Amino acid sequence: AAVGDVVAYRYVITNSGNVTLAGPFSVTDDKIAGIAAVNGPLVPGGSVTATGSYTITQTDLNNGSVTNVASASGNGVTSNTDTET
Repeated sequence: AAVGDVVAYRYVITNSGNVTLAGPFSVTDDKIAGIAAVNGPLVPGGSVTATGSYTITQTDLNNGSVTNVASASGNGVTSNTDTET
């Protein structure tokens, strides 16, 4: 990787419950701002996908990796956080 390289992220939001969720669904990521909300509805067992991108910085190279933490929310429900390195 080099400074300025872009890392594409794909966030899969899955309804693991037994009730259809109306949406919209948002993703919060500690590295990426402005991830577009995804419309519903989301049926039980169904999934929707949001995307985002992050540009590598010199600090990331100095640290040897990029680690981000993300969660999704919608209809008053917030997911557990997920971490990716």
